[in-house]
This record gives sequence, structure tokens and C-alpha cells, in this order.
Amino acid sequence: MENWLKISLILSLFGFFKEIRPSEPFVYEYLSGKWTNITEQEVSEQIFAVGTYINTPLVVVAFLVTDLSRYKPLIILCGIFGIIVWNLLIWFPTLLMMQLMEFFYAAFISCDIAYFTYMYAKVDKEHYPKVTSNTRMAYLLGRSMSGVLGQILVSLEIMDYKELNYISLLAMIMATATCLFLPSVEHSIYFHQKGEQKTKLAKSEKFIAAFRLMGRSFKDSFSKDLVVKWSLVHAISTCGFGLVEVYSQTLWTEINKTDHVVLQNGIVVAVYTLIGVVGAYFAGYFRIDWSKISIFVFSAYFSISGALLIYTSYTNSVYVSYAVYCTFCGLYQFMVTVAFSEISQRIPPDSYGLILGVNAFVALVLQSIITSIVINMLHAPVRQQYLIFGLCHLVILSIYLIYELYRKVYSKVRRNSPDIAIC
Repeated sequence: MENWLKISLILSLFGFFKEIRPSEPFVYEYLSGKWTNITEQEVSEQIFAVGTYINTPLVVVAFLVTDLSRYKPLIILCGIFGIIVWNLLIWFPTLLMMQLMEFFYAAFISCDIAYFTYMYAKVDKEHYPKVTSNTRMAYLLGRSMSGVLGQILVSLEIMDYKELNYISLLAMIMATATCLFLPSVEHSIYFHQKGEQKTKLAKSEKFIAAFRLMGRSFKDSFSKDLVVKWSLVHAISTCGFGLVEVYSQTLWTEINKTDHVVLQNGIVVAVYTLIGVVGAYFAGYFRIDWSKISIFVFSAYFSISGALLIYTSYTNSVYVSYAVYCTFCGLYQFMVTVAFSEISQRIPPDSYGLILGVNAFVALVLQSIITSIVINMLHAPVRQQYLIFGLCHLVILSIYLIYELYRKVYSKVRRNSPDIAIC
């Protein structure tokens, strides 16, 4: 078997097992249910919110450690963190231990960067498309199957919400065992560059050189207006998606207090994953210069997303809320695919990870600020949270349109008065 194919197979198996988490769509019901002594308010304000705050610094740490450790150790850590998370969920479901669980879960999610960048350090460029396709499909297949499996087991009353955690734990163990077979990586982009053995730099010099290279990559990339523009869209839309995703189960449980239907959270995960694939596919399929029509793309995305979130904050039907959620996720996947496509055309391949890391960090900072204000300071009920999230999308759209109007007006002024500078 060719080396690239072997790596593709191992990575795909790891990604597949890692996404087999049938308990995840029902974690809110589990934490606020009969298995724990945790209230619904504590789950939202003291457990879920903690994960958001912790994620922000961990993204930076994960990015640096991924390159420094040359990918494989962090992939192994990803599996180990997953094992810790589901052991805590099963055996220690107290408020304090669930807050600790959120720390390890944030670390588990942050380590995804190693999974998605390992292939580019180990596989020849000619095989990038095939390996990327294989690992992405395995990742999505695992997530879809996980949602369906969890829903079937719960609906048929074969397992309850707590027992689903055992399957998730087993999958984490299998994922960790699988990634042990990955070949080690000799070089990385910043801290272990090719040819550095010949120069034999001291460790301090190596670190200085690595951070200088990061600084140059950052400056070169963000000196381009369109990179800044699409990066802001990428970060803001990711922030919005993160907020909606974290509190979606809370909203559905609240709506179901009056709707009284069987929750289908697992099926929703499977459906929105597939819709996300379709959205990403169409964004990549159409050969359009999105930057030329960016005002229409941004206006459509933020107006529709905002309207959907406001609508779901008022609905009394869980199934309507499910449909809104799936539509919102599809739009998000479409937008981030377009954004990264536009960014990647304007920066060198070696800067992809850095720019994605910066965008993720900005998204999490924004998410932490909104969480702090809406959840922890205002203590807004979940319906009001979604109303605020929707209004935020419309406010962002308004600010963007005002800025574009400002640019157009002053462009005309500048043509008549060349000495006037435009911000």
C-alpha cells in the first residue's frame, strides 16, 4: 500500500471514530436530567459558558503546540482528552466535575487543528485533494451515523441518555488506538523547517525565527484588504454559529415544554451535517468571483440568518426550530466555504493554518464577550438569547452596509478631490 493511502486510511478511521459521539446531541438532557443534581440554569450559565471561555486561549495553545510537537502527539492527545471527557460524564456528573469536563472538551475540540493539518505535512502535494476528500468524508460520515445511532437507541428505548455515553467512550478509545499507527512527521511549517539541521540553530534562535516567520506571514496576509474583509466575515459567522450550536439543545428543551413531542436531536445532527456538505459543495462548485458580489452575499447571509434566529426564538414547534437550525447551519457552511476560498486565493498555502487560527481566535473572543454579557450578566432566558443572537446579525449587516455606503460616497468625493484619503 502506498504511503499516502495508508496515511489517508488511518486518518479517516481516526476521524470516523472521533465523531461517533451519539450522546452529544442529548448532553443537555443528560446533564439536567435525573442522572445529576444540576439545574437547567447551571448547565447553561456555569457549564456551557465555561467551555466558551476556555476555548479562546486553548486555540492559540493548540496552534503553537501542533507545529512545535509535529502534529502526531497532539492527535494522540485529542483522543486521550476525549477519553477523559466521557469518563467524567459517566462517573462524576457533579457541577464542579462538569466544569472540569468542559476544559478537557475544549482541549479535545482545539486539537482538531492537528488532525486537519497533519496530512499537509506528511503527504505529497499531488495527493492533497484525495486525502482531504477521504478524511473529510470519513469525518462527516462518522458524525451523521452518530446522530442516527443515538436517535434510534433513544427512540426505541434501548438506551437512555447516560448509557449513550458508553458508546462515545468506546469510540474515543478506538480513535486513540488508531492514531498510534500514524507515521511521525519530521518537519513542520514554523518550528521544524526543512534544512534547519544543516544550520543547527540554537533552541532560542529557532523559536525567534519561528515567531518572526509567523509575524511575516500574518503581516503579508492581513495587508490585503480582501483578506481582512473575508476574515472578519469568517470570524463573525463562526462566532454566531458557535453561539447557536452551544445553546440549541437548551432551546429545544424549552420549546418542548409546551410542544410535548419526542426530541429528534440525533436526526437533526445527521441532517444538518449533510446539509452542510451540500452547502459547502455548492460554494466550491460555482466558479464565481465572490468578492465582486460580496455586498449581496453578506446582505443575504446576515439578513436571512438574523431572521431565522429571531423566528426560532418565538416558535412553539420543536420541528420548526429543527428546520430553522438545519437551514442556518447550511447557510453557515456555505458562507465559511466561500470565505476561506476567497482568503486562500490571496495567501500562500503555508499561511492557511495561521490565518484559520487567527480567525478562530477572533471568533471565540467575540463569542466569549457575547456569552459573558447575555448569559452571565443579563441571565437572559434561552428564547431571549436567540432573539439577541438574531438581532446581532442584523446589527452587523447594518454596520457593514453603512460602511459600504461611506466608501462609495467618499470614492466619488475623492475622484473630484484627489487629496482626500479614504479610510
